[in-house]
Amino acid sequence: MLSNITLPNGTIYPPSTFLFITSVLIGFKTYKVKRFQIIQKTLNEIEILLVIDNDLRHVGPSVEDIIKHIEKIYTTKVGPDVKVLVKETDDIPDDPTSGKPAPLVISLLTQGEQCNVC
Repeated sequence: MLSNITLPNGTIYPPSTFLFITSVLIGFKTYKVKRFQIIQKTLNEIEILLVIDNDLRHVGPSVEDIIKHIEKIYTTKVGPDVKVLVKETDDIPDDPTSGKPAPLVISLLTQGEQCNVC
């Protein structure tokens, strides 16, 4: 599994530079997103999973507003050729074999797919 995000135009984002969610949460002054994960499914599709703290669900900004803002920021960053889907999930499981936390950024592209773009 790769962790760099590669865009159709050849731009490559290392995982640490692709974490725009944090700035959204700081801007909204909320802690209601307990966990998140960014998955590049294809060159033209990125899925962002959010685990919402149900105790904070109805405190502060709505989950829908947070999702819309995250979607807007990522769409602006990746451009119109990449579909960004932000959705809620109940859990983002840790690695069952190592017990390590799930990675924040995952690319399902093959090494060849990444290199063909560069």
